[in-house]
Amino acid sequence: MEMLQNIKYIDDDEQKGIKYDWDLIFKMYKSLKCPDDIYDPTTAPMTWSGMRYIIEMSIRSTGKTTGWVLIGMIMNALYGTVIPYVRQTEEETAPKYARELMNVIVGYDNGRYIKEITGGRYNTVVYKDRRLFYSLRDEAGKEIDRAEKEFLILLAVDLWQVYKSTLNVFRGDLIIFDEFVGKYYKEDAYINFMQLISTVKRRRQSTMIVMLANTIRYTSQWYREFMVQQELKRMELGDKRKITTAKGTKVYIEMVEPKAKARIAEDAALYYGFDNPDLLAIVGTDAAWSFPLSPRIKYEEDDKVLTKRIRLKGEEELKLVLVYNEEVGLHVNCYPATGKLKEDEVVLTLDAPKTRNEIYALGRGEVFKKIWDLYKMNLFYFSDNETAVILEDYVQRAKEGLRKRI
Repeated sequence: MEMLQNIKYIDDDEQKGIKYDWDLIFKMYKSLKCPDDIYDPTTAPMTWSGMRYIIEMSIRSTGKTTGWVLIGMIMNALYGTVIPYVRQTEEETAPKYARELMNVIVGYDNGRYIKEITGGRYNTVVYKDRRLFYSLRDEAGKEIDRAEKEFLILLAVDLWQVYKSTLNVFRGDLIIFDEFVGKYYKEDAYINFMQLISTVKRRRQSTMIVMLANTIRYTSQWYREFMVQQELKRMELGDKRKITTAKGTKVYIEMVEPKAKARIAEDAALYYGFDNPDLLAIVGTDAAWSFPLSPRIKYEEDDKVLTKRIRLKGEEELKLVLVYNEEVGLHVNCYPATGKLKEDEVVLTLDAPKTRNEIYALGRGEVFKKIWDLYKMNLFYFSDNETAVILEDYVQRAKEGLRKRI
């Protein structure tokens, strides 16, 4: 592939960035003849006018990341585009992660992807200073040639402040944020990522952001921040949605269905046939989301309700009821709150308290201390698994919020 000689710009304005020919880019991708049983990024609706965010979720090992990195490498060959590859932490930009990222591309068919994309000039890649460069090595592994400019740069969300004064990514127009959903949401991660996007794209309007995750839980704060959570709840594997926010930002979301279902099912039976819902992110099922098993509420006749005046404003509003019975002893029942807030109820919130009913984070005083001691002792009982995850996310975010106040 050779660099295009006649590059077009959005509204003929170079400062707005390149007007990418996605039909050509996808045609070049198809010419690579990637295996049929892996994810195909060319199904994304790049012609949907004004779309700048692509959020794709699947089980592991479907080829999402490999597919989008190949798209970025083609953009580099045609337009000189650089791929800003983003992870949550600085640690995840270390050489071993770069090797894991490129293993499939470098190793497939003796480096065929790299050879075809670079017109035979290079056959592998090298890592230097959190950047990846094309390289040519002989059969003995000796480096003969290396590209002057990187085609990919590894970035970390937690370094966004450093980048504000040091980073300049020329034509960094395909930001790939990989594994952006973790078990816990780090406080301010969303706004820090937005700061990073602003630093990378500068004034350009040509930058596309691709966000990739394993389907674990839609209660993640990330989905709420991108205003897609309610839609995600209704989605199943294979579903695709186009969402336009109230302020006009367009987001494409897809629950990628694995193509190699039979092989995945065999693999699951051989290695992952255990009763743990978190394994669904590895093996997959017809269910899109997985939640850890949680202890269920058991109502007993001798239950003594000590207080049921506490609500918690998490991803959904929950009720915390302090209960005692002879079998379990002192414990807390947790379930979705219903009905209007009563005057004597207390609401825990992560927002700045606005009414006399609201208390920040985990509350204060002996009752709340006892409740969270019971949480540490695993003496919380839940109406369902999703409620347990909502509470877990809330507690984690509350702790981070309190640490920031110290």
